[in-house]
Amino acid sequence: MAAEEPVDRRHSPAASGCGYNFLMPRRYEEISALRYVFIPAVIGRNVLIALAVGCVLSATNQWDAIVREPPNARLGAKIFANFLIPFVVSSVSAALNRRAGREK
Repeated sequence: MAAEEPVDRRHSPAASGCGYNFLMPRRYEEISALRYVFIPAVIGRNVLIALAVGCVLSATNQWDAIVREPPNARLGAKIFANFLIPFVVSSVSAALNRRAGREK
């Protein structure tokens, strides 16, 4: 008989009944989409995308206001949205691409 591979009990259904299951490390394919988006490698890539796209959007859409007006909350909110929206879009895209890759 061939030797069986050791069973990793941290990822077994029996371990899910434990109240401390959230502390157990999980493989990427076993974690939720929300947790996947906040993995350091994924969040780092999404932040880089948001910085690049946010700078272009801010320069394109708000340049007149940046040059002419003193800084104010309304302009700050618009610029913040120029960075937030690409971050959200790239995060959702990462989660959907992960899901599509798992369904193959």
